[in-house]
Amino acid sequence: MFCPNCGAEFRDEIDQCADCGVPLVAESPQGGGSDPVVLLRTPDTVELSVVKSLLQAEGIAHFVQGEESLHMLPIAGHGGFFSKHGLSAAVLVPEDQLDRAREVLAAQVPPDPDPEPEPGSE
Repeated sequence: MFCPNCGAEFRDEIDQCADCGVPLVAESPQGGGSDPVVLLRTPDTVELSVVKSLLQAEGIAHFVQGEESLHMLPIAGHGGFFSKHGLSAAVLVPEDQLDRAREVLAAQVPPDPDPEPEPGSE
């Protein structure tokens, strides 16, 4: 059994994803479909939560790599290996759903009410 949201695999007797809370399906969301590609990389846990919610609401299969690293404490200042600036999570979607996923995210970005002029356009 597989989660259609995050792609996690479960034993047959499990019927709901422990992480996402959605009903499981018998076939892997990646099985027979296209390869996963990166939709977005972000170090922001709030942005990551919003993106995951939007994709789930639209039924777009996705999974996240590196989410656990976002919860680490920054160590060794701004330039260290464990610095928050160096950590990010990647949201991946099947390649055949990438355009739709981009459309979903783009629809959520409000237009800039007071855009700054392009340099040299004045």
